[in-house]
Amino acid sequence: MTALFVIELSVKDPDALKEYGSQTPPLLEKFGGTLLMKGKPELVFETNAGDVKYGMLVIFQFPTKEQAEGWYACDEYQALIPVRDKAMDCTFRILA
Repeated sequence: MTALFVIELSVKDPDALKEYGSQTPPLLEKFGGTLLMKGKPELVFETNAGDVKYGMLVIFQFPTKEQAEGWYACDEYQALIPVRDKAMDCTFRILA
């Protein structure tokens, strides 16, 4: 079953984001992942907090939940987490 990896984020360091973003595509490909969309939400209809915490949304699609989890857990991606954490505040979710 297809899995979506949903990332909500706010950029903290644009240069670190470029570094992170340049290294992510080969890892996605390795696990069968593809970028479905990235950008700012066009409309936010409701939020309990009265404000949106994150300014961007990124969605990757993987053939299976296991491949999505494998991408996140692989050594290569884990090594990128310090760069990611410098680049952004974020929340990651898998929908499967």
